Amino acid sequence: MQKNNTVYPNLKQIEQLVWRQLQETFSKVMKTHY
Repeated sequence: MQKNNTVYPNLKQIEQLVWRQLQETFSKVMKTHY
């Protein structure tokens, strides 16, 4: 149980981080093409 409690928030953080990175990359690509 303790393991799950530490893993879950980390997964959420990673998910947010990846999503933010993805949006950043996307906007860079859009700026480059337009």
